[in-house]
Amino acid sequence: MTSQNVMLGVFGDGTGTKKPATIYQNSLTGAGSGNGFYVGINHNDQTGYVWNYEADALSFATNNVQRARIDSDGYMTVAPSGMMIRSGFYDPGTGTDATTSTTSATFTTLNVNGTGQVGHNIGKFSDDGLTYNKVSSNSHLNISVSLPFYLANGATGFGIRALLSTDDGSNYSVVTGLGNGPADKWGAGGYGGNTSGILNYTWNTRMNSARASAILAKTGTIRFYFEVAVWSSSDTLTIGDYPSYDKKMSIIVQEIAE
Repeated sequence: MTSQNVMLGVFGDGTGTKKPATIYQNSLTGAGSGNGFYVGINHNDQTGYVWNYEADALSFATNNVQRARIDSDGYMTVAPSGMMIRSGFYDPGTGTDATTSTTSATFTTLNVNGTGQVGHNIGKFSDDGLTYNKVSSNSHLNISVSLPFYLANGATGFGIRALLSTDDGSNYSVVTGLGNGPADKWGAGGYGGNTSGILNYTWNTRMNSARASAILAKTGTIRFYFEVAVWSSSDTLTIGDYPSYDKKMSIIVQEIAE
């Protein structure tokens, strides 16, 4: 072995029985092949391996504080503040079940159950209710929407709100902490006559101070859905797909380390 100015070197002989690596085992991991924690390279490649054979985490620390942790599913459940841990995407599809039309000042559920739905890391608990599996006990969520809309008449405006549950639907809270959503029932668009556009908005689960700590610490299933309303029944809001003119909504969740 060529000198590398190190106190300890491990050199393999090129065979699978003497790999240039170390392995750490105890009574919990068990002994023998395929158990414990392996550090090194293989006998027949140049890749460096930090390899936990067990269904458990890898933990990384500096200054005696855990800075990062990769769980057994590969997610960084402890991460530097502001780092995105996990994300999800949902395309509600097209058709009548991806269209919401209302003239009501009472909030109505946004339909997200169209034809050709596509979901990645976002599931459903009902036709129009969505789920996200939160993996860290120290993270908040960004929930973003992009929603095509048409407001007929447009003498007033419309609003939207997001509702979220951490207890499988037993209780829901508005994500902003404001009962009528971030722009009330009139400020998301309108007041310009017949109006079309795309509503883009991001909620962050820190916004509702009464629920922020519970959401921060939650791991597992988060349920959420959206509701829309108009300020006046003189206006008709059509949001999502539009009859005879296909339009697409999108919904994104980002899990961000605290």
